Amino acid sequence: MNPADMTRQLQTDIGLQVRALRLGRNQSQSELARQAGVALGALKRLENGSGATLRTLVSVTQALGRSEWLHDLHTTTDPSARLRAGKPKPSTAHT
Repeated sequence: MNPADMTRQLQTDIGLQVRALRLGRNQSQSELARQAGVALGALKRLENGSGATLRTLVSVTQALGRSEWLHDLHTTTDPSARLRAGKPKPSTAHT
């Protein structure tokens, strides 16, 4: 699967999960959008997988009580340390 297809599939999957959780709470889109502090159209785009901003995703997951969905993306350390973590360290050994 190419990256564009993977992105579309992930957006669709997240949207379906958000919708299922909202419906499981017997909540309308309008109610959730108001609770999350986002526009109704933004929530609809998130749920139908047609794209959403990070702000919308974070606000909606918080309103649904599912902030842990984003936990793996969050770091409690210095973000620059996380960026450096993927870079190889220069060798200090001299031969």
